[in-house]
Amino acid sequence: MGYVRPRVEASPYGFALVVADGDVLLGRLRRAALEGDPDRCAEDVMEPGPSTVRIDAALDALAERLDGGSLKTAVVSTPDGALVGLVRREDL
Repeated sequence: MGYVRPRVEASPYGFALVVADGDVLLGRLRRAALEGDPDRCAEDVMEPGPSTVRIDAALDALAERLDGGSLKTAVVSTPDGALVGLVRREDL
């Protein structure tokens, strides 16, 4: 956790995304998960398989999805699960 702690703490979103080789999205690591044993690995405390939207998602449908779930961000990925990035509700 020592390696990822500064990244999570610096995130304006309150979390960091955990990826494997090829940028395949594995999970989300929330700031609250940093509490406790600093020797734990990210895999042990991350939320596996966060919900994602595909890169070709219609923006109006994405905005409705975010509004319906009172969400501020959506994780964008390819059909193969590779991380593309985040989209913020305020940017739609």
